[in-house]
Amino acid sequence: MTGDAFNTLPPPRLGFRERSLRGQGIEFDFEQGGDVVAGILKGLSLFASRIDGSIDADGGLAYAEWTLIFHNESEWQQREARCQIQLPPGAVVSRLTLWVNGEEREAAFGGRGKVREAYQKVVQRRRDPVLVTTCGPDRILVQCFPVPPRNGEMKIRIGVTVPLILDDPASGHLPLPFLIDRNFKVPSDFRHAVWFEAKSPIEATVSALTKESLGDSVYAVRGQLADGELSRADTSIRVPRDGKLLHAWATDKVAGQGRIIWQSIQMTTSAAPAKLILVVDGSRRMSAHLDALARAVETLPDDLSFSILFAGDQIIELVPWTLSSASTRSPAADEIRRSCCEGGQDSVPALAQAWDAVASVSNAAIVWIHTPQGFLSSTVEDLRQKFERRPGRVKLYDIQTDTGPNRVIEQLDGLMGIRCIARRGALEKDVTKLFTGWKTNKPHWVFVRESMPEDGRPSDNAKETSDHLSRLWAYEQILRALLTGDIRLREAATQLALQYHLVTPVTGAVVLETAEQFEQAGLDPVPPGSVPVVPEPELWALIVVVGAIVLWVVVRRRSTCRAV
Repeated sequence: MTGDAFNTLPPPRLGFRERSLRGQGIEFDFEQGGDVVAGILKGLSLFASRIDGSIDADGGLAYAEWTLIFHNESEWQQREARCQIQLPPGAVVSRLTLWVNGEEREAAFGGRGKVREAYQKVVQRRRDPVLVTTCGPDRILVQCFPVPPRNGEMKIRIGVTVPLILDDPASGHLPLPFLIDRNFKVPSDFRHAVWFEAKSPIEATVSALTKESLGDSVYAVRGQLADGELSRADTSIRVPRDGKLLHAWATDKVAGQGRIIWQSIQMTTSAAPAKLILVVDGSRRMSAHLDALARAVETLPDDLSFSILFAGDQIIELVPWTLSSASTRSPAADEIRRSCCEGGQDSVPALAQAWDAVASVSNAAIVWIHTPQGFLSSTVEDLRQKFERRPGRVKLYDIQTDTGPNRVIEQLDGLMGIRCIARRGALEKDVTKLFTGWKTNKPHWVFVRESMPEDGRPSDNAKETSDHLSRLWAYEQILRALLTGDIRLREAATQLALQYHLVTPVTGAVVLETAEQFEQAGLDPVPPGSVPVVPEPELWALIVVVGAIVLWVVVRRRSTCRAV
């Protein structure tokens, strides 16, 4: 009715009890052990957060570890901490750690149903598990239980293998992960500690992260970000690279037998769709974005057949099918500006209608512009069936205006043709960039990875990088196999994900408390020596840091002595 999810608002007034309950969260957790984040729980909060990472600019990849500590000040009840995390485009979870009695325990990777069943069984016994699964493209759901009562804490670490996004062969950028949805409080003065290092100069797009150099081969950006700063669309790390170095490779330790993963930078273009239909969310919060969207629509390429649907209480055809031109785009933009956004609207029927309208044409596209979708008021099965039965027939470009959950995309996880557009700035700029790419057929640069024998390496002018390259290659193969809809390929994709220890639409990661629990679940935790890690600082860099500290202590003591 309002367009706001219930867990984004303070609890309602309850008379004389208002003072004790308002802003404290809900008491009972009916979603414990499930796959819904739900409302903020009373007494549960994020106590500490740090993101450590290393970047290989010429290798085109990065690895980051996000350590989270949850705090429960409730007196009498154990809590399950749940959150959704937005990963950088193309990133994949490759490590999960839980601290049990001060010791690090590594995760077991297994089929999605298998790890969830193991997690739920242990939750029922009130023991110590943590579970990570996907919940849409580039999104994961994190669950850990129990956060002990009376100021108890629970500490986890999520390792993520990330491909850089290329602006051109000489530069790229690395978006940071951030919280989309959560059932715990993040205090207003809370800060995430961020620290990335590289062997070439890097810098951040936000002033709160400062850059530094400890010599010719150690560079860093570090600092503290508020939760709102971390989730900003334009928060990223700029990564210059050698524009002449177009190849990288790494030994595939999993495949063995002299296999390598070969990566090339190649130029590609995005052709305009044969037909395009825009679906505009009619929820109240969308009203603030209508003018920006209208201006973006005026940049549609000429001669593109397009239509616009408005998902309100009724599905309204704002613009019937027409060819894009200066004389048709302006009236279309005006129709968007005049639209009335009210309450919280369900876009699923409009998306299904849009699919039917373009499915007869190959290379058709739906662009869905919407606010966060925190609640499903209708089933997604009809829409999912369409994409499953005609994989690749229609592309759905998902563009979300603000940070928040998207229950629709969660239900379409793993389907071919679903593309979530990574936000990098203002809505108008990001939508215009998509349309302009179609209009000019502007080339852009992408990484292409393939497996080959080591003795068949095409060139010696290539950068050797880490085995994270193998993980990125495997993740791409898994997604391609799943998009076919073939059951046999799905099983092969599951096995590949287990071999490379990856969280995918068909696999997850779970940490249990004891070896007996792993054995009962039929799962094997990853050996600690084989997990990816953020590289330690160079020895000489540590010496420089220690030297600086010693010098500071000496100067401080001298100042104290003089004062005395």
